Amino acid sequence: MRKYFTEFGLNVFTSYKTIVPVEHLEKVQRNAKYHIYGILSIPRVIIDKESFIVNKEGFKCTLKGINPEYQESYEISNFSMLPGIDHREIKYDIRYPFDKLDYHIDREILLNFFNNNKERINFSESEFLNLFDTPLDIQLVLNKHLQENWLPLKMEVLYIGKSFGANGQRLAQDRLSAHSTLQKILTDFHSKYPDKRIYLLLLEMTPLLNTTFDGISQEYGTSDEEDQKHLEKVLSNLPVEEQVINITEAAIINYFKPYYNTNFIENFPSTEHTGYKQYYDLDYNCMSVELDLEFDSMPNIELHTDNNNIKNCWEFIQYNLSNDPNRRNMYEIFTSKAE
Repeated sequence: MRKYFTEFGLNVFTSYKTIVPVEHLEKVQRNAKYHIYGILSIPRVIIDKESFIVNKEGFKCTLKGINPEYQESYEISNFSMLPGIDHREIKYDIRYPFDKLDYHIDREILLNFFNNNKERINFSESEFLNLFDTPLDIQLVLNKHLQENWLPLKMEVLYIGKSFGANGQRLAQDRLSAHSTLQKILTDFHSKYPDKRIYLLLLEMTPLLNTTFDGISQEYGTSDEEDQKHLEKVLSNLPVEEQVINITEAAIINYFKPYYNTNFIENFPSTEHTGYKQYYDLDYNCMSVELDLEFDSMPNIELHTDNNNIKNCWEFIQYNLSNDPNRRNMYEIFTSKAE
């Protein structure tokens, strides 16, 4: 049975997100309120040096994992550094540990390309030239292959955390720059799992207050007067940002149960947690978290642990906030007939 004619639920969605290798944390811009973060891992891939073949349009190669137990390999055909240039004029050097490709493109070739495509390039000349000053990360080659072939990039969730501080001034970048758990993970993976690579997922989460009205069942656990008081109380106490961040972190942790987390693994949701007390005080029905895992320059991200996974942006995390097992979820009116 529904408790109220008017039920409320907290929905939290991803408004901005960034995903970077851990070594690129300092490059993350402070253009969003990244208060939620995840520490992730993927199998480290390397290039099979013997498979590397260059032709005019690009290069071909085989990518494989370092760990012999990682059976997947990927055949890359005609990866292009720049469309329209003769890739046989590029100098290549593949060195140990084979996870990057050193190369050199003559400045004249780059300038000709820039001048011929200036209207379509969103960089200055110097910025464009700087793009080719560093070795090519082989993971980027794999990402492009996965994206073009509609294959997912599977990432294991090792840890979920938050950073808020006074009035929300502390961002995830600040927390991670001196994070004891991140340092432990890096130490563990360097010594025990050198075949894995660490990534960071930074999320800005925005709340929505959802409500449903059930005029079908005509049977509720409260009177019309109690329902009206409930409605007025909720609407006069809108979600507080810090409490939104607290409950979002707890929900994601409990859903995935990452190896390096300890809090919220078994005891969420709970009326004893003061960090998201607002939603119990206001008698919310449920809460949900939408993790948007689509990136313009990356394949679809699949997050997983031994306990759970999210494979696309249509899957979401949802919890009832009521301890009454007989209280119906507010969204059931869309999926089943009223009792």
